[in-house]
Amino acid sequence: MGEVAPRPIRADFTKMNAVKDRLRDKGIIAHTRSRGPGQSWQSLCILMGTEKAILAACDEPDNVHESAGNNIADDVKTTELWKGTPTDMVETDGGAGSNTVISPTMFREFCLPYDRRQNEAFHACGLKVVCHLCGDS
Repeated sequence: MGEVAPRPIRADFTKMNAVKDRLRDKGIIAHTRSRGPGQSWQSLCILMGTEKAILAACDEPDNVHESAGNNIADDVKTTELWKGTPTDMVETDGGAGSNTVISPTMFREFCLPYDRRQNEAFHACGLKVVCHLCGDS
């Protein structure tokens, strides 16, 4: 926990604009983002390993919340660069947040509050958000 990842300072929509020009109204441009597939918990699992993240959530929940809070704060700042993106929607979440990996109770505590903050930032940029969770959820 407490690892730092570089944060982008600008967004280049050149390739997305080219795709949008080519597709016109015949397709949807979806984008995934974050350090992982787009969720603070998933990012933490990528950084730490899923088993270690789950054990840390049980043994050191305050540290996990601090790390998730740092992840989402970085994601929100980066999302501000997305204003004007030609993307139609953003895909968030990931397999580590599904109920085949963690319990619904862990999801409510360690995923949902951060997902809400992230989704608010995407909505502020005018983006639609799609939640993707693999498995049985």
